[in-house]
Amino acid sequence: MFWDKAAGFKCQFDYEGYKEFYRKAGYEDIEFSIVEGKMPCAIAVIRKQ
Repeated sequence: MFWDKAAGFKCQFDYEGYKEFYRKAGYEDIEFSIVEGKMPCAIAVIRKQ
């Protein structure tokens, strides 16, 4: 799967774990959103500094 190779994901994230992943990677100016639905999805918008 693409994400396994690109980001090194090894497991599923809950919403808080998803946010922590980006913070630990050193990103600071991030906006998180959840898209509700049959298969909910979290989105991180990272602003270039």
